[in-house]
Amino acid sequence: MKSNLNDLKRLFSPLLFGGTSY
Repeated sequence: MKSNLNDLKRLFSPLLFGGTSY
């Protein structure tokens, strides 16, 4: 389950950063 969270965070990290940049 921890791996899943890490993966989600990794995918969300770029999405969140990109959204803020935009």
